[in-house]
Amino acid sequence: MRVQDNIKNFDDLSINVSDMAVTTEYNFHKLDIPFIDLSTVFLVGVDVGFSSVKVYSVYGRHKFPSLVYPIEAEDIKKVLFKKDTFIAYRDKDKTGKTWLVGDVISETKHEKIADEYKLFTEKRVGSDENIVLNRVGIALSLMQKPGKFKRDAEIKIAVGLPEEYDLYASTLIDQLSGYHEFELQIGKNEEWIPVSFIIREENIDVLSQPFGTLLSIAVNRKGEVIDEYLLQRAKCCVCDSGFLTSDTFILQGGMVGDCITWENRAMKAIYEKLLDKCKAATNRDLGLHQINNYLMQPKEKRYISYGRGGSWQIDPVLNELIDQFAKENIKELSTFYDNFNEIDLMIMTGGTSKLYYPYFIVGLPNLEIRIAEKHDSKKDYENFNCVFANCVGFFNYVIMKYRAEINFTEPKEEIINEAAATEIETL
Repeated sequence: MRVQDNIKNFDDLSINVSDMAVTTEYNFHKLDIPFIDLSTVFLVGVDVGFSSVKVYSVYGRHKFPSLVYPIEAEDIKKVLFKKDTFIAYRDKDKTGKTWLVGDVISETKHEKIADEYKLFTEKRVGSDENIVLNRVGIALSLMQKPGKFKRDAEIKIAVGLPEEYDLYASTLIDQLSGYHEFELQIGKNEEWIPVSFIIREENIDVLSQPFGTLLSIAVNRKGEVIDEYLLQRAKCCVCDSGFLTSDTFILQGGMVGDCITWENRAMKAIYEKLLDKCKAATNRDLGLHQINNYLMQPKEKRYISYGRGGSWQIDPVLNELIDQFAKENIKELSTFYDNFNEIDLMIMTGGTSKLYYPYFIVGLPNLEIRIAEKHDSKKDYENFNCVFANCVGFFNYVIMKYRAEINFTEPKEEIINEAAATEIETL
């Protein structure tokens, strides 16, 4: 989605709501880092969002919807036609249950999830659902190819939380630390594949999510700072709008300023408004996870049936809500940050920011606004969509930290400016 130079008015903007659908995506690559011995340490960046789980490692960058649902062990046989994106999980030590994960829930569970509140609020941290999402995410980071996982890795990991949820950091660390052993079914394979790894408490870093975005573009995959201006001198506002929260992070002259979490401006709030309007029009009480399945459909099928013959079109209502929320977001942030008079540039990231970005370009014409993603590198591991920016930044952070721990330096003649590897693309 690009903003053309000739678009100057909100009325000229067009949003494709299908871009909002969250699906499982595997992107394998091979990233060789000269100071990493994979037989002794494995470094991972994981962003367990409330819409999707994103991971980045030397083996690839992957994502899947943040949906988990417990089933009876024998019910796994009821999933007759498994897709390549099918994921199931089971363990004996933590939950003692079998779980469906990701796409399969959107596609097969057609009623509202009973404990939806737990899945889509901060109450998820510390729950069984959270341990399943984190374990599956970390397992995918260890996946060398479909169905083949690196075993018994000692992991150093960086994860993130919204700024105002940092009180949950200790709970998250407790869940992540220790020895993990479980099994997965991946794709069409009926076999349960064992997965195991260890994470020591001292090897876990919990970062502010917008800080991950900043590191995705200011540090490269070897842990080298490639944009000192951004880290040390720029007055920068990072706007990370995701599913549950929209977070803003101010960095001025290398010092962290205001970090604010806005729950009323993220995608969940838009979806809740959509569901309210849907219920008023159709008398159907749908769940948040069901919206994703509708958005995955072609335009002519993006409607909700009711009354045995009626159809309620999603696109016009959702477009109207996005328009409303984007404009309100611009107004609220402009007021809070004094019209951005002290800000040199804004960096936008996250799935909701992808939608808001064209509105911000039109609504804030005098502010430099960029979106954190990369698509044109010949090296696949350098490319990422802005929904991956946080986990890419978390990965860059853990690489940078490990590089400092072992005091690794490259000969100067071998160090090249790799800003292209993680540059911000101005759309």
